[in-house]
Amino acid sequence: MLAKDNMPLNTTEKEGFIHFMKKAAPMYKIPSRTTITNLIKTKYEVLSGLVKTKLSQIEFLTITTDIWTDTVNTKSYLGMTVHFLNISNVALDSVTIGVMELSASHTANNISMWFEQLIEEWGIKKKQVVTVVTDNGSNILSAVKKTFSQEKHLPCFAHTLNLVSERALENLSDVQVLINKIKSVVTYFKHSVAASDELKKLCNYKLKQSVPTRWNSIYYMIERFILCSNYIASVLINMRGGPTMVTADEIDLAREMLSVLRPMEVAIKELCGQKYVTGSKVIPLINCLIKKMRV
Repeated sequence: MLAKDNMPLNTTEKEGFIHFMKKAAPMYKIPSRTTITNLIKTKYEVLSGLVKTKLSQIEFLTITTDIWTDTVNTKSYLGMTVHFLNISNVALDSVTIGVMELSASHTANNISMWFEQLIEEWGIKKKQVVTVVTDNGSNILSAVKKTFSQEKHLPCFAHTLNLVSERALENLSDVQVLINKIKSVVTYFKHSVAASDELKKLCNYKLKQSVPTRWNSIYYMIERFILCSNYIASVLINMRGGPTMVTADEIDLAREMLSVLRPMEVAIKELCGQKYVTGSKVIPLINCLIKKMRV
């Protein structure tokens, strides 16, 4: 239960859970947090041993790896996943072999050292690795070149599409003005209890805020804003000190933005699959995007 639902390890020591278990299974001895931790460690050792055995029998595999930052705790992590063909059921399979907290700076040398550490820990030989897929960061590109060779690096096409979308939004001044106006309206409703309550009376949808690191969050923010635009306007008319509502012409511009960005979002989602070979979809998707943009 703790593992599947990502619950805190001390859940078994909380008063409500203890009360529930006394009613549900009075004779059951609830394990403490320490016991749970030891059980998880034992389970990990068994499962990791099975994975290492499986990886040793794989002739070729692909690695995907990425570095991201937990903005709440200001900690960075390196994740690495291996992908391969499972011969037993003739299907694509993948295993996450590491999520490491990064304590040093993200230089190419340090990233390369972390790469070496992970593949050594899991018994992966460099000759098994066909391709290493990463984002377009210069530091991680240099690390892959240092560890595996430049020929084995493949930039993530989904990440490249993200960059295209971000730069398109950044380079259009009128679009940026509109995005900022919509952000201010959404922020106002998120911070004003009175305005939020009035909107709930009129509309079943919740407004979405954008995340600076994800262009598609802007897409979803605008999409939801358009759905609620008439209700938002009626609420703002009766509110004092609220932001200026976007005009009808600006809403039309927002709809045009969505029509341009929607194919990009669909393509990126299509490239995020794990049970099919996404690399074979790159060229067809490029052709589809070009045709769609020309319409």
